[in-house]
Amino acid sequence: MVSSGAVRDPDVIDLRDADAAFGGKALGLAKLIAAGLPVPPGFAISAKLFERFAAAVATRTDESDGLHELDFSEQLAELGPLVAVRSSATVEDGAAGSAAGIFHSRVAVPSDPISVRAAIRAVWSSALTPHAVEYAHRRTHEVALGVIVQHYVAGERVTVYTRDDRDELVIQRGEHITRASRDALPVQLADHHAAVQVLRAERAIGVPADVELIQVCLRDDVIETWVVQARPIVQRTRTVFTPPPPIVLAPLQDGRVWTWDVTHNPDPLSPAQIGLVEHVERAKIGAYELRVVGGYLYSALRDGVKPSFADELSTALVGQCHALEIRAATWLARVHTIDKTIAYYGCFMADWANELSPRITELRARVGTPHSHRPSSVEATIAAAAAGSIDFSEVVRRIGALAPTWDVAVPSFGERPELLQRAIELAKRTSERATFVSAASTSEELDLASIAADLAERDDLLFARAQHMVRTALLVYADEHGIDRDDIFWLPLWDVVTDHLDQGANHVPIDPMVAKRKASAARAAAERASKWQMPLVVGGEAQPAREALHGVGHGPRVTGRVVRFASLAAATLASPGDVIVVRAVTPALAVFVGRCAALVSETGGILDHGAALARELGITCVVGCHDAWTSLTDSQLVEVDGDAGTVTPRTI
Repeated sequence: MVSSGAVRDPDVIDLRDADAAFGGKALGLAKLIAAGLPVPPGFAISAKLFERFAAAVATRTDESDGLHELDFSEQLAELGPLVAVRSSATVEDGAAGSAAGIFHSRVAVPSDPISVRAAIRAVWSSALTPHAVEYAHRRTHEVALGVIVQHYVAGERVTVYTRDDRDELVIQRGEHITRASRDALPVQLADHHAAVQVLRAERAIGVPADVELIQVCLRDDVIETWVVQARPIVQRTRTVFTPPPPIVLAPLQDGRVWTWDVTHNPDPLSPAQIGLVEHVERAKIGAYELRVVGGYLYSALRDGVKPSFADELSTALVGQCHALEIRAATWLARVHTIDKTIAYYGCFMADWANELSPRITELRARVGTPHSHRPSSVEATIAAAAAGSIDFSEVVRRIGALAPTWDVAVPSFGERPELLQRAIELAKRTSERATFVSAASTSEELDLASIAADLAERDDLLFARAQHMVRTALLVYADEHGIDRDDIFWLPLWDVVTDHLDQGANHVPIDPMVAKRKASAARAAAERASKWQMPLVVGGEAQPAREALHGVGHGPRVTGRVVRFASLAAATLASPGDVIVVRAVTPALAVFVGRCAALVSETGGILDHGAALARELGITCVVGCHDAWTSLTDSQLVEVDGDAGTVTPRTI
C-alpha cells in the first residue's frame, strides 16, 4: 500500500484520501477503501494538472504539463511491475452521469515513470475527443480529468448491477448474464464472491450500483475478488405513454386506413408545419390525403384511381425525373415574401408529389434491391469531404438544407455546421469510408438500380430545400416584425400568411407579445401530445404478428424506421424516429445518436459501455441481437421492445 505521505505534492495523493477534486471515480474508490473493500492500492492525480495539459494543446505551445516535475518512482515501485492508469473525470461515475466508456484507461502499463507519464497523457487526451466534449456539453460541465494509477490485477472482468427492474442482481461475464436474488446469494462460488462484494459496495456508496470486479482464479477456483469501480446506476425516468383521448382520433374514423407518418415525423408537428400540410391538402396534391390529429400527421389513399406510371419505359421515367428536378429547383430559387414563398411551396409540392416522387417509386419498384451507389446521399457527401474530394462549403451546399425531421421548425444542418464538421472528422477515422468512396467513384456505367437509388436521395434533398425555403422566409418575417425566431414556428401559419394571397396588403402583423403567448400555448399542447402512444394504423384489419429478433435490452417499446450504420459519420445525422442498427454499439455512437428512437446491436452485453450510455441518455436499446444488421433492411419499420429484448418487423 502506498503510504499517505509518500507523494507530497497536493495534486497527487494516496487514493484512499481522494476527494471530488480528483474526479468521480477516485472519490468512489476512496469510499470503497474506507468501507474496507478490496481495492487495488494506488494514487490519484488532481484534475488541475489536466487543465495545464489542455491549455498547452489548445494553444499548440510547448508549455509543460507539469508531469515531469513529479517524481513517482518510489510510489510506482510499491505498486509492482505493472500498473493500471485510469480516467477519473469530474463528470464520471456520479449520480448525474456515468460517462461509461467516454474516457480512456490504460492497463498493464510498465511501472517506470516514462511509461506511466505517457499513459497519463494518453488518458488526458481522451478528454479532448469530440464525443467526450459532446458528453460534457450535454451535462453542462466543463471537461476536467483526474487520473488514477493503481496496482494492476490480471484476471477475469465481471460487471454487476446490484438492482435491475426486478430488484435482482445482474452478473455479466463477457456476454453471459446471470440473474440472482439479492436475498439468496448464488451457490456458484465465483458469483457468490462477486455478489458479496457488490452488495458491500452498494452500501458504501449508498445507492444501487454498477460495480466492476476483477476475479483472480487458481485452477478454476476464485481466490481473490478486487473491486475496481463502483458507480451509481444512472437511468432517466421513463416517460409514461398513454393512448390519446378518443376525440383526437375521431377525424380518422371514416372507414379508410390511415397511417401515421412516424418515419418522417415521430413528434407532434409545429403549427407552422401543420399550416404547410393544410396548404398542400387544400389543393389536394398527391395521391394521399393528409390529416393532422393531435399534432401527428396521418395519410390515407385518396378516393379514386391512384396515379400510375407503370406503362412508361424506364428510360423515359428517368428522363422525366431529371426534367422535373430542374423544374422543381426553379420554384425553390424564388425566395421572396412569406406569401410568395408559400405560393411557390405549393407549386413545388404539386410537381414533387404528383409527378416526381411517384415516378421514382415506380422505378424503385422495378429494380427491387436497393443499390449502394448513391452519390447524392448524406453518407457519400460526408465521405467525400473526409477524403478531401470536396470542401466544407460544398458539403453545406449539398446537404445543408436537411434537418433531423421533416418539420419546418427544426433547424437544418446548415444552421448547425458543427454537426457536419463533427461528422466529417469522425469519418476521417472510420475505416468503412475508404470502401464506400471506392465503390462510389469507380462505377462508370450506372445501372437502373443505382439511378433509382440516387434519385430517391435527391428527392429527399429537394423536399428538404422546399422546407428550408419556408423556414428562411419565416425567420425573415420574424426579424422584420420583432417576433422571437423560435416563436414564429409555433404560431398558426395563417397568422403570418394571408389565407388568400390577393388580400396580402390587408394583413395586420401579429403583436410580438401576443405571438409569445400563442407560441407558449402551442408548445405546451405539443408537450402533452408527445406523451400519447399514437396508433400506427387507424382503420383496416389488424396486422398479423411477425417473427421477432431477440437480444437483451432495456427501455420502453418504440417504433421507427431502420437505419443501418456502418460508420459514425452517418450516426451524427440520426433522426428522432430512427432505429439505429449496428454491428456493435460504441460509446461515441451512443452519444451521437442521442435523439434516435432506439439502438439495436448484433453484439455486446446489456452492461457494456454502449448499453450503459444508451440507458443514461434514455434511449431504448437491444444488444446481442444476432443477425439484426444483416436481416433488417434500411427504412424497414420495426418495433423495438427494450425490456423484452425484441425487435419485431411491422407492416403498415
